[in-house]
Amino acid sequence: MTSGRLVSKPRVLLFVLALILLWSGCQSDDGTFPGGDAQDIVRQVAESPWGAVLETSRTLQQADDGWQLANRRDELFSGFAPAKSDAPIIISSAHGRVAIFAEGRRAVLGEVVENAVVYPGAARGADVLVALQKTRVEELLVLSSEHAQHELKYRLELGDGMTVEESGNGLAVLDDKGRFFTRLTPPMALDARGEAVAVELAWQAEASGASLVFTVDEADAYPLVVDPAWVYGLGSPRKRWWRSNVSTVAVAGSMAMSQLLMVLLTSTGMPVRS
Repeated sequence: MTSGRLVSKPRVLLFVLALILLWSGCQSDDGTFPGGDAQDIVRQVAESPWGAVLETSRTLQQADDGWQLANRRDELFSGFAPAKSDAPIIISSAHGRVAIFAEGRRAVLGEVVENAVVYPGAARGADVLVALQKTRVEELLVLSSEHAQHELKYRLELGDGMTVEESGNGLAVLDDKGRFFTRLTPPMALDARGEAVAVELAWQAEASGASLVFTVDEADAYPLVVDPAWVYGLGSPRKRWWRSNVSTVAVAGSMAMSQLLMVLLTSTGMPVRS
């Protein structure tokens, strides 16, 4: 009987130790369970100022190890959301490929809700959503409290010949011919009251691409949503300017034609209404 008791004690201790390790592995650094129900996460974002991101997201279809836009035969660029949150978001076209790795992420299986891929508890104290659109890929990080991860690190892996340069308050990735491939817009963050929270971006070029660090200030009201967005390129800088200002050019052209018509009518003596 004595020997039997001696054998059972290590088993009990191992069992208790396993429970402790399982409990600690399921908790985040602030002692709370990370992540929530995917439906609740999307509902929370939809009711915030970021709801428009979900409204403009498009239908997704299953792809190898992730999701991409459905019916994308006419698309020049392709966005890809991974099946697990520790795998990269990918932007690709015939002119190049960019893989966006988020460092320190847990391997959480994504779930499609309202045309967004949701990764509950993928970062410390934060849920992650990825929305694929026709012109961009947006990642929404929902930070639950001041204990959540406020320093967000990424690593870019670029295709052959591609480079990174500063573009305004964001970054631009150029293809091997120096054309705009994709652009990281100036990072934004809004707290639970809809007030802006400062986000600082630091980056460094590397042999295979670049490393990025977003440092987000603490908010007065949580949850806090951070929105790194990657906009697809439009070709060369000149072509990019023309497309982004086409409406302005059209208005200016219309005004010039109206003024020319006014001169012609006046010179012929025809009555002109002012």
